[in-house]
This record gives sequence, structure tokens and C-alpha cells, in this order.
Amino acid sequence: MLFFIFLFIIFLAFLSIKRYKTFFNPFTLSLQYPLLFLTIPQIILVILGDGEDSLLSDVVILLYILFLYLGTFFKIPYLKIYSFKNTKIIVFCSFVLAVVIFIPLLPMLLKYGISFRGLREFYEEVVFSAYASFYEVFKTLLLILIIILFVWKRKITIVLICLIFILFFSGSKMAILSTMIILVTMYEEYKRVNYKVLFISSILVFVLLLFYHFSQTLQNQNKNIFDTALSYFDVYRQQTMALELFVSGKMDYYYGEIALSSWYKVIPRFIWESKPKDFGFALLNYAIYPEFSSDGYMPSFGLAYSFADFGFASIIFSGFFAGMLKNYFYRMFYNSKKDVVPFLLYILDFNIVLCTLFVFYYLISFIKHDT
Repeated sequence: MLFFIFLFIIFLAFLSIKRYKTFFNPFTLSLQYPLLFLTIPQIILVILGDGEDSLLSDVVILLYILFLYLGTFFKIPYLKIYSFKNTKIIVFCSFVLAVVIFIPLLPMLLKYGISFRGLREFYEEVVFSAYASFYEVFKTLLLILIIILFVWKRKITIVLICLIFILFFSGSKMAILSTMIILVTMYEEYKRVNYKVLFISSILVFVLLLFYHFSQTLQNQNKNIFDTALSYFDVYRQQTMALELFVSGKMDYYYGEIALSSWYKVIPRFIWESKPKDFGFALLNYAIYPEFSSDGYMPSFGLAYSFADFGFASIIFSGFFAGMLKNYFYRMFYNSKKDVVPFLLYILDFNIVLCTLFVFYYLISFIKHDT
């Protein structure tokens, strides 16, 4: 059934490209995880005889993709959003804030050294440290700066290259993927790059992601690149295992606790000293792998995180809501004549970090207008 899902995704992607007349659109931008980390890797593993096809996982993926696509057709009246009034001040304040936030992270980075492996070890420690929220805000600030500077200058500058370089070597693979997709989307929307370039760029993004992972994990290991690749793409298997625990009644549903507690991550632990370690997605990891989770090893359970709250209803709702929200910000973006503010909302993950930064930006936006 995985092959059918893959063809179904490609078919819907083709329809969305035809409908929006852009390669990266509200639907295709939302396919990063289910397509690149679940469907394609597991198909390869099945072909090689190193993986199995699970009907339960396939149904969950299919439902999510279907309602994600349907959600992009649901239109709600959008609010008028005002542009930032002084880009220079916002860029300056963002740089300063990024530097200030990075200062407490620097000792951890120096502890492991500036190497591919060291960066990964830094990432694995910082995301479970008292400064995990600082790390998330820092990454978001860099992405916002990259977008604002590109839209402002409409070209790649030395400053942009430096920011992209920092994000690439932040230790997070998703940061690489997000940065590359944001760059090619900006080129499509603001520079009108053709589909062939975008398609090739998408492949290069995936290859770069793999290379970066190999460079981090092969050191001090006796594994070859092929074995490392197989061990990395185990999201589908982990997802299947977690789904079966809920369906069989061996685990109780969380009834929204995972989704609601995920907002805890923006509160620094030195402010909330009693903040639990198992919140958000970590609730499921601690429940299934308590010892590994305590040691900082937390494999991804894919769509099972959504499933854990309300079962199939969560999958349907999360897919539909994600599609609806992407389409909402996309329409806002186009009706604003491609202003940077709705583009930020459209291209970045809409979460509490982004909301907080937007409040900050609008406050300083009225200090002094651009001259």
C-alpha cells in the first residue's frame, strides 16, 4: 500500500502545482515530513527487504495526506495584516537578540568543539538543557533574518551566506531542510525560478541532509554509509510500533496533553525550575523508552504523536488544520502583494515562538519609521 500512497501523494502534488501555479505551495510545503521521512525511505527499505509495510501506518499516513489536501480548499476570511514599518530597526534588534540568546549556549558549543560530530553532540545536549527554549528562539530568529534580508535586498549577500552557514551547522537536520526549502521558495516567489531548477534543488536538499547526517554519525563508528542511512530512517517503524500500542489498548490516549504541553518548550528551565522533562512529544518517548529518553535518546514516532491524543480523529484534524492554515497565510501573502510579514507566517511553522517574536516586532515597528 506504500506504493499507492506514494503515487497518491505525487498525484495530489501535481494537482496542487497546477492549481496554485507554483512548485512550492501550501500543499507541497506541508509534505516534507510525511513524504521525505516516512513514505520514500520505507519504500526503499521494503524493496531492499529491510522493512515491512504496515497497513495501520499506511492508513494513518493516507488520512493525514488526504485531509491535508482537503484543508487547502477550506477558505476562511483573512484578517488584514500590516507591514513592518521600519525594517532596519527590526533587523538590528533581531541580530542583537540572537547574539544575546546565543551567549549562554556558547559554553556548550565549545565543550564539544567545532566539528560535525561535536555540533551534533551540542545539539543533543542543548535541546534537553535549561536553555532549550533559547536554542529554538535562536534558530527562528536566524530564519526570520534570512527571509527579511532576502526580501529586502532581493539577492544573496555575504551576511545572508553567513546566517545560512550558521543554521546549516546548528546541529539540527530539520534546520538544514527548512533553510533550503525556504530559500528555493523565496526564489520561486520573488525571483520566479523555473520548475526544473526547483526540482533539482529539492533533490540536492535531501542529499545534503543525508550527507550531513552521515558526517555526524559515522565518526567513531564501524558502520558504513549504507547501514547508517538505514538506521536513520526508522521513523516509519517507530511510528508503527507506537500506533499498535494505542490500537491494541496497551497504552491510553493522552486526550490533548501532548499538544497542549508542547508549548512548555518556550519557557526556560531556569525560570520554571520544576518544568517536567516529559512534556509535548517527549511524553510519548518517556512512556515507550523511559531509560533511553532519560539518556537523551528520543527517536521520532512520526504521526503517532498526533495519533496519541485522540486517535484517528487527531490525524484527520491535524492534517485538515495544517492545510487550512497554510492556505490561509498563502492567500494573505498574495493579497498583500507578497509582503514579507505574511510570507513569514506562510513559510515558517506557526507556533508560540513565532507569535512572541511578532508581538516584539510590531512593538518596535512603531518606534521610528524607515526614512
